[in-house]
Amino acid sequence: AGTTGVYKSTNGGATWVQVSTGIPSSSLGVATIAIDRANPSLLYAGLFASSGFGLVRSTDAGATWIPMTSSVLPKATFDGLAIDPTNSSIVYAASMNGGVFKSLDKSVTWTDSSTGFPTFRITALAIGPTSSTTLYARVRDAGMYKTTNAGGNWALSNNGLSASLDVVAYASALVVDPSNPSVLYTGTFSGGTFKTTNSGANWTPVNNGLPANSGGAL
Repeated sequence: AGTTGVYKSTNGGATWVQVSTGIPSSSLGVATIAIDRANPSLLYAGLFASSGFGLVRSTDAGATWIPMTSSVLPKATFDGLAIDPTNSSIVYAASMNGGVFKSLDKSVTWTDSSTGFPTFRITALAIGPTSSTTLYARVRDAGMYKTTNAGGNWALSNNGLSASLDVVAYASALVVDPSNPSVLYTGTFSGGTFKTTNSGANWTPVNNGLPANSGGAL
């Protein structure tokens, strides 16, 4: 669990202990966490960074954390993390102030993977349960973007979404159906929740029964 630090439970959430050793004191909190399914002791966390680096890694199940200090990565908040479901050596990290970055070696080295974005303010990142090449990104003040070539380039995938619905802002809800990668859901602050059944080609609202403005988390 991410809050002002990282917390861990080994009894299904009954109790929690803080496991934040090594996370920079300048961090304002934890924005996102990803676990390597092939090696659950390997975790990544994106931080709300007021200064310093915003991406950290643990190789001992959270006992200690090491800042990722690559010269390629910006000193900024990281709101999105995604691990390739077919090859966990491939990791993607998205920053509110720097774009999308890709590692082929479990975060040891990174390359910029932001071609096609009009702005670099990424608030969420998602990859399908079986696809190793298709990812989706929420871009603040621009909406939804998609890549089908593993981050080689990105294109707008916004039909049915509107900037007037506050598609971006700080709403970071973006999930892929685990049994059907063509189905995704995203949340907005002023327009509620939206769904696509054709891999982002079209989006429709799915708000029946939800309070107004729902969509901050899914």
